[in-house]
Amino acid sequence: MPDPGDVTDDLGGDELADRASPPSGEWLAALGALLRDVPGVACPVCASPDLRHVFVGEAGTRIGFVTIWSEHCRRGFWFSRARAPAGAPFCSFADAERQGLPPSFVVQ
Repeated sequence: MPDPGDVTDDLGGDELADRASPPSGEWLAALGALLRDVPGVACPVCASPDLRHVFVGEAGTRIGFVTIWSEHCRRGFWFSRARAPAGAPFCSFADAERQGLPPSFVVQ
């Protein structure tokens, strides 16, 4: 995991952009922690504890995809064919488009 001391506040800088992409397993582990309501889950890229996630799918089945992203570095990942568990953040495909979810981020 990256050392948070290495990340510059200038998100346009090369230091953050040049980091190697973390493997999908790190994003999946972070998503699992968020779903278990673990506080302060760190981003696999910048180590900031501000990860967000949302499931987007068909309202009736709650099947679609899930995205996870950092509000700090705007890096993230998505997993397809996911069923949103009860209580998880969820938007239908139509509502997600109207609400601008998920937000723009760089897919790792």
